[in-house]
Amino acid sequence: MKLPPIATRIQAILDYIRKRCPWVKHPFADGAYDRLKLMNKAADLDFVVEIIRRSDDQKGFQILPRRSASISRKPMGDAV
Repeated sequence: MKLPPIATRIQAILDYIRKRCPWVKHPFADGAYDRLKLMNKAADLDFVVEIIRRSDDQKGFQILPRRSASISRKPMGDAV
C-alpha cells in the first residue's frame, strides 16, 4: 500500500482536528514539519502552529520542559 506524502497526511489530520476539536487553536509540530504547504493549510483553518526545533548543539532526543497550556473542561457532546 503506497501512502500519500507526509504533507498530505498532515493536512488530513488538521482537517480532522478542526472538525472534532474546534476549540483547538495552537497545535505544536516538530521542526521536520516546517513546510510551506502545511503552514498554509494551518492558516486556512485558523490554526497558529508553533514549530519546535532543537538547538544546533543538542545531540539525539531530549525531553523539553513542560509548557503551560489552557485546557478546556467543557463536556463534549459526542464524547464516549
